[in-house]
Order: sequence, then structure tokens, then C-alpha cells
Amino acid sequence: MNSYLIKIFIFFVSMTFPTENDFIGKHISKFPSAALGSDHGYKKDYRIVGDFAYLGKPYEILFLFTDKNDIVQSYDILFEGDIDRAFYNLMIKKYGNPDSIVNIKNISESATSIDENGISAKQFIGKLMECSFDENPFLIKWIENKIEIRFDLKKPDAPFKKTIIHFGN
Repeated sequence: MNSYLIKIFIFFVSMTFPTENDFIGKHISKFPSAALGSDHGYKKDYRIVGDFAYLGKPYEILFLFTDKNDIVQSYDILFEGDIDRAFYNLMIKKYGNPDSIVNIKNISESATSIDENGISAKQFIGKLMECSFDENPFLIKWIENKIEIRFDLKKPDAPFKKTIIHFGN
């Protein structure tokens, strides 16, 4: 009985999120629920809102990025919170070991600028260093069938606790 439930769960998890090939290279018209976010002339971004899951982890917004001809080039999913070891292990099971896992070391401020509205921005310089998952990586990257799968992980002191997984180039 338990193996039957596990098979149903695996089927459900795999069906709750389209594969990388379900979006990339397709015209945006194939996704009628996609709402235009912004149009930069040479590229556009769209949003699809719903109740989705990727490897069992829920999220609500899928971001699609197209070229000027409205062909999807990449997409992002945004999770609340951090990625834990269990989710990381699911990614390894699906894609193998990451091609790159790095953290930023030797961070220093290099410049501060203030725009015409009085908003200031600081620029920082650091060095990317290979690390392990347990060393709180900033970026984890897989290359799968010429598609980059990239985790942009937030630092523990970041004001917003979100993790982005980017699929595409």
C-alpha cells in the first residue's frame, strides 16, 4: 500500500510543474493566462499567477521572459524562504550534482551613488569562491540540456526571504 501512495505522490509532484521544455522556445500565445508585466522593446516579461509546486515546494507566480518576437527564452519561479537540504537533494536527484556552487567572499563597498530622486545605491565588490551547500551558498547552477538552472539564494540577513530558480540562458 505504501509503495502505491509513493508512486501517486511522485506522479503528482512531477505533474504539478511543467518541465523546462514546456516553456522555453514556445510562443507566449501558448500560455493564455500569461499577463504582460513590462515591454522593453527587445524583450518582454510576463507573469502567470496560480497555485503551483516544483518538486513539492509551493509557489504562486511564474515569470516568463521572451525575446522581441514573444518566444520564451527563460523563466523564473520564486519561493518564499530558503531552500533546505531536502529540497537541494531532490534537485541533485533530478539534475545530478551542480556544475557550480559558490559563495561571495571578501565583500567590500566600492561606490555609493544617489539618483535625482535622492535614492542611494551602494555597489559592492566580492570574489566568487566554490563552496558546499552547508556553507550557505549565494548561487547554485546546473547546466541541463543547454538550459541553465540557477538558484539565486538570499543571504540570512536579507530583508526579503525569497529564493529564485531561473531556467534558461
